Amino acid sequence: MVYELSRARLFRVGPPGAWFDDVTIDFRDGAATLESSRTPARAAVLVGDNGTGKTVLLDLVQSVLTPEDSSAHDIQHHSVRSSGLSHVVVEYQSRAGNQVVVGMVLTGDPDSSHTPDPVRRSWYVFTPTEQFSLDAPPFTTADTSLDDVAGRVRATAVDGSGPNWFSSYADLHAYIHSLGFPVGLHDSRQRIKNLWRQSQTEFRYIDRELIREVLPTGTVDRLVRHVEASRKAAPDTLPTILDALRIELLEAAQEVVAAFRAVGRLSSLLSATGDDPVVGIDTDSIMIAQSSDELMNHLVNGPRLLNGVEELVLSALERMCEGGIEITVGRRSTSRRGASFRLLSGRESLLFGWAMFSALALIKSRWPARGDGDVVGTLFIDDYVDLLRDPTWLARAFKVSRAMGFQVVLSSARTQPGLAAADVVIGIRNESTNQLRKVEVTTHTRTGVWRSRPEGEADPGEEVMEHVPLTDVFDFVPVNDHVTGDSAARVGDIVLSAFVPPMFGSVVQEPGTVEGDFVVVLRPVRELDHREKLFYRRYFNSEAFTTRLLGRDRIAWLRPWNLSGLRIPRPDTATLHALSELAGAARQFSQWSNEAEHAVRSYFKWDNVTAARSHMINAGRLTRQRREAGSLIDARESRLRTTLPFPIATRWRAVQAARHDHGGYAMVLECAEAVLAYCGVLGLVLARADDLPVGPLRHQANRFAKGGSGPTFGTWGTIVDYLATANPFRTLPADSLLAHFARLAKPEVSEAIAANKRRRDHNAHRRGPSPHETRSAFEDAKNDLLILLEAVEWLVDFPLRHIEHSRWDTFEKVSHLAYRELMGDHNVVSLHDDTIDHIIEADSPYAVDQFGRYHLLRPFFVSRHCDKCGQLTVFVIDEWDPTAEAATYLALDHAHTIMLTNQRSPMEQVGLLPPSAAP
Repeated sequence: MVYELSRARLFRVGPPGAWFDDVTIDFRDGAATLESSRTPARAAVLVGDNGTGKTVLLDLVQSVLTPEDSSAHDIQHHSVRSSGLSHVVVEYQSRAGNQVVVGMVLTGDPDSSHTPDPVRRSWYVFTPTEQFSLDAPPFTTADTSLDDVAGRVRATAVDGSGPNWFSSYADLHAYIHSLGFPVGLHDSRQRIKNLWRQSQTEFRYIDRELIREVLPTGTVDRLVRHVEASRKAAPDTLPTILDALRIELLEAAQEVVAAFRAVGRLSSLLSATGDDPVVGIDTDSIMIAQSSDELMNHLVNGPRLLNGVEELVLSALERMCEGGIEITVGRRSTSRRGASFRLLSGRESLLFGWAMFSALALIKSRWPARGDGDVVGTLFIDDYVDLLRDPTWLARAFKVSRAMGFQVVLSSARTQPGLAAADVVIGIRNESTNQLRKVEVTTHTRTGVWRSRPEGEADPGEEVMEHVPLTDVFDFVPVNDHVTGDSAARVGDIVLSAFVPPMFGSVVQEPGTVEGDFVVVLRPVRELDHREKLFYRRYFNSEAFTTRLLGRDRIAWLRPWNLSGLRIPRPDTATLHALSELAGAARQFSQWSNEAEHAVRSYFKWDNVTAARSHMINAGRLTRQRREAGSLIDARESRLRTTLPFPIATRWRAVQAARHDHGGYAMVLECAEAVLAYCGVLGLVLARADDLPVGPLRHQANRFAKGGSGPTFGTWGTIVDYLATANPFRTLPADSLLAHFARLAKPEVSEAIAANKRRRDHNAHRRGPSPHETRSAFEDAKNDLLILLEAVEWLVDFPLRHIEHSRWDTFEKVSHLAYRELMGDHNVVSLHDDTIDHIIEADSPYAVDQFGRYHLLRPFFVSRHCDKCGQLTVFVIDEWDPTAEAATYLALDHAHTIMLTNQRSPMEQVGLLPPSAAP
């Protein structure tokens, strides 16, 4: 019966930089719902930044069974405080469910100045009972000496199950060997490290370094003694000694080859799927040569090597073992002979190195495993493993070690893709407390029972967006259990990395990038349109999703059992439209960037320098034009002229070209009034859509009813201020279309509007600036206008469209449109098409919000070709003649007017006129 590492508990132990106050590390998987049914994971990885305590943890756990190792003494020495007791308790479990707990008690030796080892240590071993277990160990925080713990252990020993107290490692060693522990794996931590490093080298045959690791230490020592004796023997006794030495050398060489052949027989273990052997080791080509007279003479009379007679013995055994070792993993093989090893890919070479390490470890354990599923012991690898970069190949490596009977515990300084191949990932972090950095440990299992959020605790996102259970939108698709094979994903599925932080930098994977148990495949319950697919791909890649799963160590598994309880957002049409527009812009910029790079690379595809330069210039012409256009957008004044609605942009262009005289001064003020009129109308339309009353509009309606004047600079300013500051508008949600008006309430914007209103009033009453003041007055007014224009740049998200043609399809329930987009300082623009799911009227102006919804601006605005100049123009309501029942509209971009009849009904409906009295 052989045991695997199940749990470890570190109590008041560790150096100041990695102090384990009382930490339990769980190496078990989470498949079983009952605590008692959980079994040790066959592959575990410790993850934490450098300096968090990974190496200290592994060294302390291993040192319980390898305390005679000098490095074990070193870590114990640095992990014990000057006062009190430190404990390292390790729980092992067999596949049959039997458990053994081995504890080590450490304390500083008060007489350490007179001894080479400043640490005193003792051990106890027991089978867990109700009285003693890893959770209830035989020590307390009040213990001050080893005798306190020893007395408690000895007082409760009732039968062979313990607890048993050991004051020497030799006694412990003999006892754990009798329990079934592979002592060969625990005689030295450094030997295991040597095995790992040896397996990573490209040795081509059985050399002295390999022999040194394979042969038991006693065998080499015995041969060395016999060689030393032969060098001192009398001539008459030398032949007898040489004959005995020859036999012992032959037996040692046979032991080396037998070790590999024994592992070769075990290599026929099949994988769980019944495929090819997991790992094969072929030693048929190895031959044992008899020790020749020349070899024996070299041993007895040859010069001593640098490391003495031991090197001579190992060299002799190396010469006797002829041939190479061939390792097979799946259908690929390599021979340690010749150069064929170098023909393998990088990942294959790493996998073969892993297989050799497992084989060497199996030899050192004296090969107790006899069939697939048997346990040999636990291998600790506290070194960088290249296979951690690829979960598929690391899974194959784990498969090899599992077939040979090993539990494997790795360490990693950062989260890497290969972590998804582990059964258990243990996150390690530490925090400074006084003069210590206390270590915290969290275990993440591939399987288990998990709830995303405590009952009664809502996700913060649900306050601003509707959330539904993930299973209302997606089904979980079973994936292949093996690491190769056809993809389980289909077109339209969303594939998630099974581990966070994700492999390859993204939670959402492309189908086919990684398969098997390293991904979770979500299949939509109903077909999603392209905008919904984009939304969910971006959501699953966002921190809004991953932070709900991550612990303090920023690690989490994504599995159906812990995703099924999640609630995810259900986006509305407006959100989908906005996200799609922004993502489309990002894709366009990326395409332009790729075209620019292609133009640069094209230079190096030509042999003729002149032709190459000409081609690069021609290929990059469009890129340069885009750059120039983009630089204009970055320049504030050019950006305003090219992106704002036409009535404002064309007024602003006139200001830019104006002289610094009275005429230019008037243009600035007219542009400011046009901005306020446009914003006021848009705000009134949006407020009406949300059933929000606007008080100042009622005052203007009453003036119209009495035949009074139309809206002025002050009227529009009052309406805009109301939209920005009145109570109903200050509490709007952040994504409300009217929330943009809050920018107009900023002090600097309000002051700029008020300043230009005063200038407009003074100028209208002939109190404008005198000729010598005109230049400075022009600059001051223009600066205030720029402040206002910058505050309304959000108008770019509400493109102004003149609908030239609209056809409603009764059967399809859509309107087919032809429109001109009046954005920027030109009104001669091309026609565009669109399809809308509601009725749109022709020959009218609309503003389209960032969610794609059309808002009718009539009767505040009308758009048509001007009767006087013929230009496509946007007109704003200016006067109402109650007698003639006619409305006068003023062009926003110039001084022409038009008169329209039959406007009473629409004006009453929008609040520009009071409702008519009932007949």
